Amino acid sequence: IPRCHHPGIEAGAVTTEKTMNMPHPQLIPLAEDLGIPASWYTIALSAELKPGTILPFTLAGISLLAYRTASGTACVVEDRCPHLGGSFSKGSVVGNHIRCPVHGFAFDTVGTCVETGFSEVSSKACINQWPVLDSNGLVMVFYHPQGQAPAWQPEAVDWQGWSAQIMQTATFPA
Repeated sequence: IPRCHHPGIEAGAVTTEKTMNMPHPQLIPLAEDLGIPASWYTIALSAELKPGTILPFTLAGISLLAYRTASGTACVVEDRCPHLGGSFSKGSVVGNHIRCPVHGFAFDTVGTCVETGFSEVSSKACINQWPVLDSNGLVMVFYHPQGQAPAWQPEAVDWQGWSAQIMQTATFPA
């Protein structure tokens, strides 16, 4: 799993001043067991996540968002810019980068800051990409309660002869 790797910053660390040594939420075992098993979770049909689309969602109480770059890569990141905590879901996808709406910080598909919108690119600004699988007509993200990397992935399915996929979303009151 790609992590932020910058001199003087621990790998996987959120790079805001307030939380400089706090690991990314994906790496933090949850304080309470929510009973959510480690698995690949479907977040959208591949056809629904078109280039430039941003899809916010919550998994295990963590605000995330999926987006697809202009080149077609599906990505999932935490919905929080490391600069000042702006919400990427209110931002935009510009080419192959996700851009924060607050100051224009833009990040590539491996999490490197490539533009700040007002000054030199900071070597401390980075985001962590979550494991994503775009297969079988589905976009899936991997979650593990202890932040471990996926040890498996769903096999590709030959859909020839099957009817079209339909995905319905149900929400339940808390």
